[in-house]
Amino acid sequence: GVDLSGWVFQAVDLQEDTKENFASYNVSGAVFLGCTFPELISRGAIIHDNPSDLPFKPYRGFMYRQEELHQCDEEIYQYYLNEHDIQSDMWQAAHDFCIKDALGDYLKGKSVVAIMGGHGLERASEGYEAILRIAQILAKEGFVIATGGGPGAMEAGNLGAYLAEHTEKETKEALEIIRSRTEGFDYEKQAEYQDVEPPKRVIERFGEPTHMPSLGIPTWKYGHEPSNKFATWQAKFFSNAVREDGLIQIANCGIVYSPGSAGTRQEIFQDACRNHYADPQTACPMVFYGEEFWKENKVFDLVKSTAEGRLYASLLLCSDDIREITNHFM
Repeated sequence: GVDLSGWVFQAVDLQEDTKENFASYNVSGAVFLGCTFPELISRGAIIHDNPSDLPFKPYRGFMYRQEELHQCDEEIYQYYLNEHDIQSDMWQAAHDFCIKDALGDYLKGKSVVAIMGGHGLERASEGYEAILRIAQILAKEGFVIATGGGPGAMEAGNLGAYLAEHTEKETKEALEIIRSRTEGFDYEKQAEYQDVEPPKRVIERFGEPTHMPSLGIPTWKYGHEPSNKFATWQAKFFSNAVREDGLIQIANCGIVYSPGSAGTRQEIFQDACRNHYADPQTACPMVFYGEEFWKENKVFDLVKSTAEGRLYASLLLCSDDIREITNHFM
């Protein structure tokens, strides 16, 4: 029979195999994570099933598609808020490991630019369109655009990548739709990003994200913020620390920073640390969009002075020019 000793199977459906065939396999020492079988086995194998009473699968083989995440997002968020025992922490850690593994599989051989910035960036703002345009140009050039998967600058980045194959006329139409107001929504009492109807209208017009180089990496830590609808895949994590570090590490071609608050600045200095100690071959561009914002608050100057004498000093850019920014990654 087939020797599966030492193999690790993750979220694999083995039920189509016959019982006779499966019985002939040597599974002693094999590990099965969230798999299904034609019959219950042991025979020396290590088996971890997905519990049926959880709102998520700890052991999964893929990231989330929009439809799946939409169906379970709120229920998982409530689980995250309310379950804090050891077993729950273990399930969450197992889930995050599998998501990180699936993310790594998807990105093998791909060139990634991340876009980071504030969740409060309004859809009608100049900055929103600029981030959209930057992402769209880079996606057309073959880069995968990765964001934190949330609203604001993250939504603009994923929308730009989502529109990579669309014409200028269609892009302007999408901008008009995303900026449209929803009747009955109270924009004075609620944040604009909580109005999820304009993104739905864009999807209704241009279709679901299916193959676009648009990746979201959100977290249930900020589960009160809606995950944006324009990412082809959502790699959603329980642990924000794992998510933040992972988002920076996958950006193997650099990061664009749109104006943001504490979270964005945390990401900037994590990225600066990565670049500060990087090998010459792995240092990546750090681009700051919003020149007045980043120079007025001295963040860019601090990063620049820290980088003196290091290779990544030449990879820093602070600019409002969309073409200058995109050319910096070419």
